Amino acid sequence: MAVVAPVPSLALNPRVVPPYDEQWVVYPWIAGARYTGAKDEIAASGHLLGQIHACDPAVDFGLKTYITVRPFTADEMRNDAETIMTHVGGHAPEKAVEAQRLLDTRMGQYVSDVLPRVQRLTLPLVSASWDHKAANLVFPTPTSPVLIDPDNAARMPRLYDLAMTALTFHLDLRLHDGPARLLTAEEWQTFLDGYRQQITLTSEECAVWPDLLLCAWMDEAIWQLQDGSEGWGDPRGRQMLLDLLELPHAFLL
Repeated sequence: MAVVAPVPSLALNPRVVPPYDEQWVVYPWIAGARYTGAKDEIAASGHLLGQIHACDPAVDFGLKTYITVRPFTADEMRNDAETIMTHVGGHAPEKAVEAQRLLDTRMGQYVSDVLPRVQRLTLPLVSASWDHKAANLVFPTPTSPVLIDPDNAARMPRLYDLAMTALTFHLDLRLHDGPARLLTAEEWQTFLDGYRQQITLTSEECAVWPDLLLCAWMDEAIWQLQDGSEGWGDPRGRQMLLDLLELPHAFLL
């Protein structure tokens, strides 16, 4: 099945593109460079996320809305944790004891304490791509990234989108030329500096940030870690997944 093909124009979205019967959304081709991990690129990426959050339109475009975080049950997480431990045992057995401890600790905190508390929050919502990461950015210049592939969008707390970005920004290594690790503490602050040029988080958002970050980890990191069979078998992918599992720093605001 073709997923990328040239078409004469961008008009009439969505539309049927012969010979296919499905509805297609046609995006323009963005000429530019892949992300390399340069400081200017990181700052510009944060600035772009801030712009997206700041220009939130009055309409929701029919996007699915999450008033708070996306919840997961203890049974769902236990099943995923078993799969993760199979990957760790097969590809990084020296990390198995610590990996099990981290999973048990975070799942316990999430179910008994953090999720019930977060579900009572009312945080500022935005229409977000839910996929703001290096693999989905094209750089016509080092300071002017363009977000592509916005199809994962939803209406959600902007803090949740920021937390997802913190954890996933360097994932999908085949689609960018940056490092095989999470953002360092210094790089994360560079990203935040760009973001804060557009957005001032509320005092409540700052106070609940650690909770939202854990919820984002239980949402996105768990899925990446259990689904990453190819990544676990590749040295660079394994390095990235272990970084995502262990979290090298607290991603402070």
